[in-house]
Formats: sequence, structure tokens, C-alpha cells
Amino acid sequence: MTNEQLSNLHSCKYEELEQDQTSSQHHPLPLCFPNLIRIDILECESLKSLFPIIVAQGSSKTLNAPNLQTLRIERCFGMEEIIQDSQVSTISFQCLREVQVTKCNKLKFLFPMCVANSLGQLQTLKIERCFRMEEIIQASQVSTISFQCLREVQVTKCNKLKFLFPMGVANNLGQLQTLKIERCFRMEEIIQYSQVSTISFQCLREVQVTKCNKLKFLFPMCVANSLGQLQTPRIESCSQLQEIIQVVEVLISMSQGLAQLNKVQLINLPHLKGRDRNNIVLTSPSLHLLFVRDCPQLTPFIVPTNIQELSFSEMTEKKQISNVAVPERRGGTSTCTEYLTISNFEELFEYFGYKLSSLKILNLSRLTELRVIWSGPIQVGNYQNLTELDVKDCKRLRYIFPLTMARNLPQLWRLDISDCEELEQIIEKDQTSSQHHLQAVCFPNLIWITIRNCENLKCLFPITLAHGGLQKLEIIILGRVSKLEQVFEGDEPNVSEEEEKVIHLPRLTDLQLDGLPNLASFGPVGYHFVFQSLLILRVVDCPNITTRFSFDSDKSVHAKTQACQLVDEIIVEESATAQETTWPIGRDIHWLKHI
Repeated sequence: MTNEQLSNLHSCKYEELEQDQTSSQHHPLPLCFPNLIRIDILECESLKSLFPIIVAQGSSKTLNAPNLQTLRIERCFGMEEIIQDSQVSTISFQCLREVQVTKCNKLKFLFPMCVANSLGQLQTLKIERCFRMEEIIQASQVSTISFQCLREVQVTKCNKLKFLFPMGVANNLGQLQTLKIERCFRMEEIIQYSQVSTISFQCLREVQVTKCNKLKFLFPMCVANSLGQLQTPRIESCSQLQEIIQVVEVLISMSQGLAQLNKVQLINLPHLKGRDRNNIVLTSPSLHLLFVRDCPQLTPFIVPTNIQELSFSEMTEKKQISNVAVPERRGGTSTCTEYLTISNFEELFEYFGYKLSSLKILNLSRLTELRVIWSGPIQVGNYQNLTELDVKDCKRLRYIFPLTMARNLPQLWRLDISDCEELEQIIEKDQTSSQHHLQAVCFPNLIWITIRNCENLKCLFPITLAHGGLQKLEIIILGRVSKLEQVFEGDEPNVSEEEEKVIHLPRLTDLQLDGLPNLASFGPVGYHFVFQSLLILRVVDCPNITTRFSFDSDKSVHAKTQACQLVDEIIVEESATAQETTWPIGRDIHWLKHI
């Protein structure tokens, strides 16, 4: 190519180049690219540098790519430098916006100092699997460098990086919005020498840090007051992390500075401390979602009572006399926020003097010590907006709702429970409870209920709840509940067949009963359930059931439990008068309504 052709080059892509093609005598690229916008270098395994520099008579030529916007280098396993002999060169990438470097195992740094000062337009920086990289900016401690336009940084599997941002860069990151760091096992600080620097992350919204085992804190104190836009921090599997924001003295008022904080996820952090150490983050009044899994030293901690979603998993703190949960009210005269103390995971919500009226979703899983979710009196309105409850693998839990709680869940629409071995009741029924007391229980918006692998549960709900208390119920799925005897439990009325009690579940579309060897009936003797909207009926491996299922000419499904049943029926019977089709009692049913 002629010099004129090279000077008009807009895009350059090389694949599988050999090193002799890039020797100092045969440069594939000239030293000036006034129109070059994009460079892609892929799988050039012998390439040692991208831009060679000719040094003549003690002075260097200037490499100039004034309009280069995108630089992508991938799987160049032999590359040692992007800029050859870069310490003696003056180089300008003044329009560079995006840099992606992947699997360049011999690179020890990304940019030399001679390049760094021309990167004021850089917006996106992604580095992955550069196992020998020690610095992003070479010898960066001697200069102040501006990354004033940098918005996104992703660094993955750079095992020798001890810090991400040198102090000279960290002072100029005011536009950074997204920060993701993963599997940088030797990283000790995100910001080098952060304790002596004033740093602003005023636009930072999303932070994800995963498997950085030498990090002891995420942000230094000098950053805390500039995190007003932070929305979604996620920290996972950082084995030495003790604090999210490193502070000497915790003031609850500091949390007011996290005005946009919405979602916090803390996962597998064995040394993350509670007892005020991380209250700055967890008590932000804007916090709506908190997910905590396997953080054994976090308790006790406090969260604002206006929280909307709570998820706890693999937390094992037992109840002690010293960690009673007491709601707290903190703030000055202009602002006062209530906080809920989570002090143990044996009795989760153990104090009744607070309201979680904003809580919508509660997920509890693998809480091996959990015996009681709610204890103490529950006041009307305390959980009035709870819509979804998911409880999984809580082995010691014996019941889900205390009776007072079950009476005050007007918005609950989904209930999903699985693998709770000792669960005996959905709604607590002690020795003094009666059907009369249970009549006040109502789930007016419950749509979905799934129960699986709860071997000690004997019934789903009391029959009183079916009398108008489940008018929106659409899905019932019960699977592998080995001791279940009745779906709806209750006293058997002394009535004749003509006086049977009819109960309609008008919106039920999906009824599945699977692997229930002790199930005797869907409801008590004398009750007749009608499912006029049912689309799916599955009754499998329920050999002892005595309830007769049938469907009529309108394709409404009926479930009747009578005192005397012909349990030896083996064929489907047709009744000319009732125009009903009845399935044999005790046989598997797989029925799908044809619309």
C-alpha cells in the first residue's frame, strides 16, 4: 500500500499475523493514521507489540492516531507491549473511546505514561484474562491522569493486579457509572493509597465485585460522600472483605448521602462485619431490595422499615439473650427513619413494635436454624403489602404463618414452599384454635400456591378458608408431600348427599396432586368442590385418595368426598342424567381441557 492509501485507512483488522511481519524493518502500520477509526487484532499469537516505534539518533518519532476510537486486541498470547519502547515516545490517542483487551497473557501494563495523558475521551475499558498484568497505567504514581469521560470499567481474571485505579487517575473519575471487577485474586485496593486521597465517584451507579480475596474494603472513607448516585452494589465471594465503606466512626446520617441506593446484594462474605460496621449502606432510606447469603458475621444489622424486598439465604445466627431485635428510630428533627434490627435467624421477625408495611417480597432459603418467621402479636397493617413469600430448605420450620399474621395478608398472591422437612402447618393451629377462630383467615388475592417436599405437612388449609377466602386462587401444585392427608382439612358435617356443602373455586385453572401416598381426600366428607375454570387436572401417585373427580357437560370439574365410595371402580362411567364423566377413584388422572 502507498503512503497515501495508508493515510486514508479507516479500519484495520489483522488475524493470525506472524512476528516477522511486524519487525522494525517491515511495519504493517505506518506511524501516522489521520483517518484510522478502529483497530481489531485477533489471534496474532507471535505479535509482541502493536505499534513499533523507530528511534533514530537519540530522538523518537511521534505516533499519531488522532481519530482512533476503538481498539480491540484478543488472544495475542505473545504480546508484551501495545506500544514498543513506549517510554521514549510521545503518542496521541485523543479520540480513543473504547478499549478491549482479552487473553494477552504477557502484557504487564496496558498504557504507558506517554499515552495515558491523551486518553481524556476514553469511555469504555474492558480487560479480561491478562494474567500477568500488574498495572493499567505504567508508573502511574508520578502523574495526574484524567479519565474524565470514562463511564464503564470491567476487569476480569487479572491475577497480578494489586489495585485498579492509581491515585493519580482516581481523582478524575467523575463520570464513571459502571464498575465490575471479577476474579482479581491479588487485588488489595480498588483505589491505590486511597486513605490520603480525595476522590469523587459522583456518577457511579452500578458496582459488582466478585472473588477478589484480598480486598478488605470496597470504598475508602474519602469516597463515601460522593456516592449519591450509587444504585446497585453487588459483592460476592470476597473472602477477606470486612467493610463496604471503610470508616473509623459510623454515623447513621452518612446513609442519607446514598440517596439513590436501591438494591444491595451481599453473597458469601465470611468476614463482613455487622454491629454498625456496614450500617452506612444497609440503612439508606432509599434501599428497596436487600439480598444476603452466607454472611455469618453480619448479624446483627439494621435495615429501614420501608424496605420492599428481603432475601436471606444460608444465614445461621442463633437467638441469644444479647441479640434481641429492637426497632430503632434515628435521625434529626427534619428526618426520622425507623430501622428493623435483624439479630438472628432462629426467630426472624421477633419483635412486634415495627411495621414493614412496604415489604412486598420475602425470600427465605437454606436457613438451617429458622424455627419461626414471625413471633409476637402482629398488628393490622404490619405486612399489608406483602405479595410474595418463598420459603425453601428451612429444615426446622414448623409453621409459616401465626394465626394473627394469616388474618392480615390482603395482598398476598404467591406462596411457594419447598424442602421444609419439619413443616407441619401452613397456618399455625395450637391447642386452643378452632374452626371458628380460623374463619377470620382470608387470602383474598392469593393466586398461586406450590408446596413440594414437605414430608410432615398433613393439610394445606382449613376448610373455612375455602368458604370465600380463596376467590382468586388459580394454581394449586402439591408434590411429594408424603404425610399429606387432606388438601382442605375440617370437621365433617353430618349431612346427607342432598345437603352437601358446595364450594366454588371459580378461578382455579391448574390443580396438580403428585406423589401424595397418604392423601385421603381433597376435602372433608360432605363437601363438593366445583372448578368451573379448570384447564389442567393432574392426580398422580395418590393411591389412597377417596375423592371422586368428574367433569360435566360444561366441562366444569367436580371433586366430591362422600361417606361411601365405590373404591373398586376401574373404568370411566357415563351418567346419562347428570351428563358427567367420572374418573375411577385412586387411578392416575392426566386431564387437559380442550378449548
